[in-house]
Amino acid sequence: MRVFSMIAATLLGLLTLAACGSGGSGGGAATPETALAATRTGTDISTAPLINVGGTTRALTFFAGGSTPLFSGIDAVVSLPPGVTVKADPGGSVSAAVLHPSGGAVGNAIAAGNYTPPSATMPGRVRVALVSARGFPPGEFMTLHCDVAPDATPVDADFGLSLLSAIDAKGGSLADVSLNARSGQ
Repeated sequence: MRVFSMIAATLLGLLTLAACGSGGSGGGAATPETALAATRTGTDISTAPLINVGGTTRALTFFAGGSTPLFSGIDAVVSLPPGVTVKADPGGSVSAAVLHPSGGAVGNAIAAGNYTPPSATMPGRVRVALVSARGFPPGEFMTLHCDVAPDATPVDADFGLSLLSAIDAKGGSLADVSLNARSGQ
């Protein structure tokens, strides 16, 4: 029961973050189709987010390690390098097509994320969380798909990663967790 309560509280917190928004514009890459649609509806195309037209995508895969045989939840923040954005709705919520369970968490976990676009003083960042009632083993557990601007050449070390919390299958907090991410193209 305690595990379920912690998972429910974590999801509720993420949904609250998503509902409140991050104050950002949602970012993400525009496509030629969305730019064309903007011109058809009379929208000023000069304000469309065209930063990544002609760019690529990169999958950032998350891995967790530690002494626990099963994780029940992980909450972290990813700092994005310049030229890297994530598609999100205007409130910052990241869709399941952009952030999803992977590896040992596929089929038994829910991923959620909230994107904050970069500002003059802060890099873009994504708060990500994955929860599972049945637990997931150490190793690969989640993938985030990022948009990369044409002139950006980020490497794995350019992505910052901060673990906020991790819980084991019994609902206990974990302190000895290693978290890393690797990108592929």
